Amino acid sequence: MRKKGALTLRSMEPGVT
Repeated sequence: MRKKGALTLRSMEPGVT
């Protein structure tokens, strides 16, 4: 489940939405 961890850090990064 790297999506959960990546979503948290990528959630703040632009271009992730």
